[in-house]
Amino acid sequence: MQRAIGRRAFLRYRIRRYTRDRGIEGAIVAVDLYERTAVVRVARELNGG
Repeated sequence: MQRAIGRRAFLRYRIRRYTRDRGIEGAIVAVDLYERTAVVRVARELNGG
């Protein structure tokens, strides 16, 4: 499970689910070990960059 958490597909799924369930877009994401995960890349994609 820990390895999946940092993967691009898992992150995008969780973000889509979060925004759908709460009816909001945009948020600040706090993460540990960003160097080893895709969180920065996914954030850039979602922010249009």
